[in-house]
Amino acid sequence: MELCGAFQNRFFLFSCACLSGILFALVWRKYEQTVQISSIRNHYTSALRKPNYNEWLRKQNLSSIFIPEEILRYDGDINKPESESAFLYKNIQVLCLIFVNSHNGAEAVKQTWAKHCNIVTFFGRFVDEKIPVMKVPPVTSFEGFCYAFTHVYHKYEGQFDWVIIADDYTYAIIENLRYYVASLNSSFPYYLGHPVKDFSSLYNIGSAGIVLSKGSLSLLHSVYSTADDCRFKRPPSWYFDQSIGKILHVFSVHPVDTRDSYLRGRFNPFSVETMLIPGSISVFSSYWRASAFLSEEGMNCCSDRAITFHGLLPSKHYLMEFLQYHLNVFRNSLQGIGNKQVKDQSKSNLNTKPISNEEEQVGEPFVQLVDRNWVRSSNRRKQKPQKTIVENIWDELFGS
Repeated sequence: MELCGAFQNRFFLFSCACLSGILFALVWRKYEQTVQISSIRNHYTSALRKPNYNEWLRKQNLSSIFIPEEILRYDGDINKPESESAFLYKNIQVLCLIFVNSHNGAEAVKQTWAKHCNIVTFFGRFVDEKIPVMKVPPVTSFEGFCYAFTHVYHKYEGQFDWVIIADDYTYAIIENLRYYVASLNSSFPYYLGHPVKDFSSLYNIGSAGIVLSKGSLSLLHSVYSTADDCRFKRPPSWYFDQSIGKILHVFSVHPVDTRDSYLRGRFNPFSVETMLIPGSISVFSSYWRASAFLSEEGMNCCSDRAITFHGLLPSKHYLMEFLQYHLNVFRNSLQGIGNKQVKDQSKSNLNTKPISNEEEQVGEPFVQLVDRNWVRSSNRRKQKPQKTIVENIWDELFGS
């Protein structure tokens, strides 16, 4: 009995400890979401929540106009106007520096979102001449990143404005990136992504994708300019994302709050479904305690101009590509058919006369429900009995 009682007491204490730990984790998560990190955030007050895109267009004597979807989808290519995304493609040069872990992942990225980059480069721990993939040391190490960025800097210098660094688990929407950075001077050092805490400073985590302006890349190149520098100079950290943050910190270049004006994330370190479904991110995840600028879970998790999502298998890249660029909701039309409210025919008066050609209005339904009995009786009234030949002659001679 004494042994049984001792066991019950220990089990009770163990259960209380577990419940206390879970409760503490929940409270700490809420604390991280609500309490400002004053010692850090006060230093990073620069926020790029709302890009001055329209102002940027105006300064170039340009304006954005709405193009009905029926023109985009059904007019020939000859008469099709230039879209803003095509205009930005020519004017905002983006180099995509992609670290890959597998051949399938590299192929999936190449066939999907990498097509929207101006320049694409793949690096990994293997060689694939078809894609192609260039071999570098471990892709998460700073040495591997250093080899990659010095290579693209020397090969493509002057041919790009921005660089996005991502892996083959990331899906990036490059059009949204161009829209976001269009009004920024790429010669200035910008360092964009999802900021996380590292003791008393911040850095942008690699899983959410990191965007560097050519000004920031020049600063990195001033420290690591050759392959020998990458091999022999000791980096601030083994991980490339932490090292980028520490190097740029020396030049007073810091991460910024990249959420939109509704505090929804642009650079997301999880997949779409993980961000959308509340509870998918564990309460013990470092996301809650490390992220400097949190977004909600659920439908308000992500900006409608989101730039990156992470944690996608190769098959999901093709799904995202289809949803983004091939699936269309027909809602905008010159005739107003797509986005006009449908009239409730059950409330309409069925005992009205049919619509004449003169009464047809553009954008209104061409078919109207009518009462069949009324139509039959109306037709009978309109139909006259056939006259005989004698009656027709009589009408010709003596008719009025």
